[in-house]
Amino acid sequence: MFLYIKWMETSANFTHFNIDCSLENVKMSNSITMTDCSQNNFITTILKPKPKRTFHKKSPVDSGLVISYDNYVNKKINLMAFKLAELKDAAKSYKLHITGTKPVLIERIETHYKKTNSSITIQRIFRGRLVRLCIQSRGPALKNRSLCVNDTDFVTMDPLPEIPFSHFYSYKDDKEFIYGFHISSLMHLVKSSGYGITNPYNREKIPPHIVTDIIRVYNTSIMLFEDFRNENATKVTIQNGSAQNYAEPQRVARQNPVNNNTVRTNELDYDPYQPPINVTSIQDNESVVRLNRIREMRNRPIDQRVRELFAEIDQLGNYTQSTWFTNLTHNEYGRLYRVLYEIWNYRGQMPRTVRNRICPFHGPFESIFNRPIYPSELNYRQLQMACLIVFENMVYSGIDEDHRKLGTFHALSGLTMVSIPARTAMPWLYESIV
Repeated sequence: MFLYIKWMETSANFTHFNIDCSLENVKMSNSITMTDCSQNNFITTILKPKPKRTFHKKSPVDSGLVISYDNYVNKKINLMAFKLAELKDAAKSYKLHITGTKPVLIERIETHYKKTNSSITIQRIFRGRLVRLCIQSRGPALKNRSLCVNDTDFVTMDPLPEIPFSHFYSYKDDKEFIYGFHISSLMHLVKSSGYGITNPYNREKIPPHIVTDIIRVYNTSIMLFEDFRNENATKVTIQNGSAQNYAEPQRVARQNPVNNNTVRTNELDYDPYQPPINVTSIQDNESVVRLNRIREMRNRPIDQRVRELFAEIDQLGNYTQSTWFTNLTHNEYGRLYRVLYEIWNYRGQMPRTVRNRICPFHGPFESIFNRPIYPSELNYRQLQMACLIVFENMVYSGIDEDHRKLGTFHALSGLTMVSIPARTAMPWLYESIV
């Protein structure tokens, strides 16, 4: 034990002498005071030796940093600061060899990061090239849709200014006229006729180099745009003059919405509308009553059916006007039918079980048309009837009130896409699907 001794002397001279201390009156504490010391010297403090300080080297992992490419590039992490076990875990995650010393592991990881950086650079340059090619191939009306002689797409009936960039295509024919399209509508023609497709507006054959551009833009859009890829999950190539689909690896091909409503005959008439019934959905008397009510209602005049439909919609907790539906134009009915189809199949994000409870007897679009058909082939009354049937199926058929309300919600959401008064009255429905 070391003693720090402080003393007081009356003499001016300090001399060295021995201190004879008795330890009988010692109080154990952080400081020890002794009263029976000779020469009036006072021992005031005992300092114990300080323990040796040890420093623990912290790993960057303790600070929240992990070994990753982003941290290596952006935060400039020092791999030497990491422990060997952490380096091995990182190497294992990159499927690198984990044997060897620390410098060997660091060299492997840094080599992997350098290769990754080179790959990203190549991909960025290649993607930029694809984007520029995709823009250049979309035709002269991409930035100015008013150059087109047509105002709407021939299948979706969407106004050209409302077609998204990723879905638009235009070309100039030999007579210097410019036509605009939804690229998926053109691909529907290409898949059915190959290089022999004709312009639906003037019935003239589209040149082969334009067809090649259409296919290139379509396939490039699948690679570049996620929303387009979700709607059109198969690429197209031309072999022996006909279009062939091939699916991406590990991707389930999705049917193009243009190909819906294919049934049994070639007639355009759908009145009387008699779709096949799913007999397993009729399990009680209530189901029979509901089905008979729907069948009886469809024998009434269209105007009466529309009034009763919107009265039913109001009884389900909404405030609507039937004129939102009856005041639509021919093109707007075509758009409404397409939007309802999209909402039902993917935009509404409804599981199959929910859809089966909203429309248990049959699908809302089933057997309305007897073959694939363009809206331009139908007159005003036929398109109005088709949209009315879809509305009735979604509003009346639900297994209970909650599912009828849900079906009504999706039907009105589609109506807000084409009716300005409906959109003004129910903006939340419009915003839910935009």
